[in-house]
Amino acid sequence: MEKFNNLELNDMKIYCLAFIVSLLYSCASPHKNFEKGNYDKAYSGVLKELEKGSKSRKDKNILNKSFDSMLRQEMTDTELHMRSSDVRDWERVYSSHEKLIKDYIKGKRWLNNDFSEIMQKIEIDQDTLALNIADAYILDGNSLMNNYNLNGNKGIAKEAHKLFLRAQKYGYYEDELIKLTLESLNAATIYTLVESNSWNPLMKGKIDSRFREIERESNIYFQVLYNDSPNYVDCYIGLHFNDLDIKDSRNITTDNYSKEIVDSYKTYIDSSGVKQSIPNYKTIKASVKCITELKIYRWNARVRIDRKFNYCDHHPQTINVKYEMVSKTYSIQGNREALPDNLKNLKNEYFPINERQVIENLLDDLYKQFKREYF
Repeated sequence: MEKFNNLELNDMKIYCLAFIVSLLYSCASPHKNFEKGNYDKAYSGVLKELEKGSKSRKDKNILNKSFDSMLRQEMTDTELHMRSSDVRDWERVYSSHEKLIKDYIKGKRWLNNDFSEIMQKIEIDQDTLALNIADAYILDGNSLMNNYNLNGNKGIAKEAHKLFLRAQKYGYYEDELIKLTLESLNAATIYTLVESNSWNPLMKGKIDSRFREIERESNIYFQVLYNDSPNYVDCYIGLHFNDLDIKDSRNITTDNYSKEIVDSYKTYIDSSGVKQSIPNYKTIKASVKCITELKIYRWNARVRIDRKFNYCDHHPQTINVKYEMVSKTYSIQGNREALPDNLKNLKNEYFPINERQVIENLLDDLYKQFKREYF
């Protein structure tokens, strides 16, 4: 046992030592980071010291040397990535330049003026680079839209729309690009129309109020319209609500009970002169009448599908919902004392909700089933 405890203690010491070492490593000074070639960490670390008011010449020296190394690495990476024909490599350059510019602005008051000219050039180049990136995305987007116009594949239009959005990210907001973005979005969007009808005009209003919520299932590339009149749809879903079916049945039962109780006592003197009492019994009666009413509500909606192209992978069906509720009312005739104890305090059990609430619950169930099946 002692040996085990010693091992456990040693493990704890090793763990604590490793934690302390990692903590010290993570908190390495800017000077240590510079020596190790971690120029970004060295720059941000020494910048914090200068912002706190450090007047150290060594800190300023480290800041300038770190930025110089960062700048040289930036130039090397830029030359490498800009040789690529992949616009994503250009984006890496753009993002890297943005970070370098932000770092430069933060430390500019402590940096040598020698960096000013080259940083101004980088900022100017950023505008040109952003324009080139946007142009590349617009070119690729137009190519995809040409393919879409040939085959009508909305997935291709969706990718084109994403490319046009990326072009806008680089500050490219000319009217032509905005037009291309909107056109590709419209081409990529799947439009689904849901229409409902019911013979009962009173129910139609309740149905519309609940089912119009299906429009909330829309997103950027999927638009759901309810009882609308669009010029074009990719998918049509029709809902026909049959009349609400209500079955009401009643069952009446009567249970009779009787019980003998002592009504009085007859007294007499026996032969030994002792007074005796004899009970006189009588029968009391009572009846319990129970009226049980059962209401069964059934409602269904038939779903019809009209497929347009390949964007309506649904099947017709009938959605059914049902709700039952029971009420029990009691009436007692006769002497309650004739009843068993468990029947002496009977309480009526009324319908838990009214018919308006039943209809709302049924509509809610119909809507949830419809949404689960088709959206």
